[in-house]
Amino acid sequence: MKKRTVSIVIACALALTMCGCSADNGQVAALEQKIQTLEQENADLKAQLENAGIEVNPTGEDPAPTGVQEDEVQALSLGETITIPDLCEFTINYADLKKEVKPPNPESFYTYYDEKDGMTYLDVAVSTKNLTQIASASWTPAR
Repeated sequence: MKKRTVSIVIACALALTMCGCSADNGQVAALEQKIQTLEQENADLKAQLENAGIEVNPTGEDPAPTGVQEDEVQALSLGETITIPDLCEFTINYADLKKEVKPPNPESFYTYYDEKDGMTYLDVAVSTKNLTQIASASWTPAR
């Protein structure tokens, strides 16, 4: 986060120096000093991140997610049952993007999500089945 902030500040400082060609030499010198200060601060932050074992991305682009191989990503289809061994099964019954989410069969009083600030909601209905033996064996109904 700090790296991006510093990069934005440096970009703004560079833009100001390009626009300020008609400025007097005192202003130009002050801006050049500010740029040098920011570049040094950026270098120091990069060194701190590297010392902490955090990889610095020199391109400024968001890195690809780590630990997930492309062949591990699976497309989901409606009605298809997905099984996570010894954990659960789930089926996506319905999925839609909506501006307003209401219950499918409202009978009396109900609440709903209305559009706020241009938001779009992902409305999903999922059936699940617990495959773990621990949760079902340890649960006892209240008497």
